[in-house]
Amino acid sequence: MKGWYRIKIRSRTFYLHEGLNGTKRTAVYTATGKLLCRFGKPGSEIRPGTEKGNSYCARSAKIKITPHWTKSPNWWSRLKWSCRGSKSIHSTPYMGKAKQVKPPKWRS
Repeated sequence: MKGWYRIKIRSRTFYLHEGLNGTKRTAVYTATGKLLCRFGKPGSEIRPGTEKGNSYCARSAKIKITPHWTKSPNWWSRLKWSCRGSKSIHSTPYMGKAKQVKPPKWRS
């Protein structure tokens, strides 16, 4: 999943950049181009909806999420693994909500 993706969550639009600088890390930007956070282990493979996904979701469910959920790498990583509680419930990353787009032109 390399490239730019747009995702709408809680009536807000975010842009995800997969494969940042030749790695498999992901960066999250607001609709205006402000960097919120980076997450993901370089070189790891995301397989939601599998036993590996269930194991990750069970481990990460115990991590406390900050009140500013958009800046929480754990929150975004759980979304990428399609976690709900301690299970990975969907077979596609971001529960199929992310749509691939061209690189955004940020509003000033």
